[in-house]
Amino acid sequence: MKSIEIRAEAELDIIEVALWYENERAGLGAEFSDEVEKVVARIAENPLMFQERDLGTRMAMVERFPYGVYFFDEAEKVTLFGVLHLHRHPETWKQRR
Repeated sequence: MKSIEIRAEAELDIIEVALWYENERAGLGAEFSDEVEKVVARIAENPLMFQERDLGTRMAMVERFPYGVYFFDEAEKVTLFGVLHLHRHPETWKQRR
């Protein structure tokens, strides 16, 4: 299992989305956070199981929510740099690399 580094931008993404969902329905923000934690654990176990998007960037989809976790698989660790809505402009995640 690789260690996970979560960049500040990705942490902020998670917090903002969880707050938005919580405002939509009590408890939904926590459910979103739980699903993100599950996918991060899967990434740590086997980052290569997720499709490479571009220039070493991979993306794992969050269950039940239209979000993707974008990350780099490096030799010693995995670096998460974004948790983004799948309907955002496709270039958004590229700006964060």
